[in-house]
Amino acid sequence: MISFYLVDVQSITSNLPRSNFSEHEIENLADIILECDGLVKPLLLKQVEIEKYEVIDGDLEYYAAVRAREKNPRQAEMVNSLVISSKVEDLVLKQAEALKPKTPPPLPDSGGETPAPSNAESRLSNFDFRLINMESRLDNIINEVKGQLSSQNQALEARIQELERRIPEPIPPLLDALNTMSIAQLGTRLNKAGVSQRVINNIEKERNQKQFQPFESFSDVIKRIDGLGDKTMIKIIDSWQDRS
Repeated sequence: MISFYLVDVQSITSNLPRSNFSEHEIENLADIILECDGLVKPLLLKQVEIEKYEVIDGDLEYYAAVRAREKNPRQAEMVNSLVISSKVEDLVLKQAEALKPKTPPPLPDSGGETPAPSNAESRLSNFDFRLINMESRLDNIINEVKGQLSSQNQALEARIQELERRIPEPIPPLLDALNTMSIAQLGTRLNKAGVSQRVINNIEKERNQKQFQPFESFSDVIKRIDGLGDKTMIKIIDSWQDRS
């Protein structure tokens, strides 16, 4: 009834014109046939004469096999085929027709009405809604965290400024202080060092002179300030860096 053969391509004909297929399709399939060393899907043939066959199904494959033989006569001389007898030709044709891909039926006319969403579409819509809500909640959380961080940064900056205000200003070198520090501040520091008010007044008097020349050394201070001796100068130097 149905027999499998390797059939010479030159012994096959087709009632369907080659022009029904694009040359690109034929050329592409011919290359694939050569790469695979044969047809994966055999031609469906019926024998019309001795060693003469006609294509029942697989006309594109037939023309591709012809083109493959033109490219490589030795490799593509024979083609896989199913040869049927005339007794079962109608049944085989029905089966071949049933196995062909069907074109999906057109969608019914809804009369302009929007079709009801399917279950999958409804689930997708619900998922999108939940995703939007999740994104909204996430944005709110991010904004809340940003607000907390901003408040914490402001509090930290205020604390740093407070600590900076509490840090005492650096004490200038003693010689610079004797030349430039205000008399009030200088007097307070010198009083802590045990310097008499008379010596402090003499320093103020010296600095208030119109042609005051800055002290150049501790020896210069001792020389120019009445009542300030070596021992007192050493006491001032020792206590100058004491912040208490």
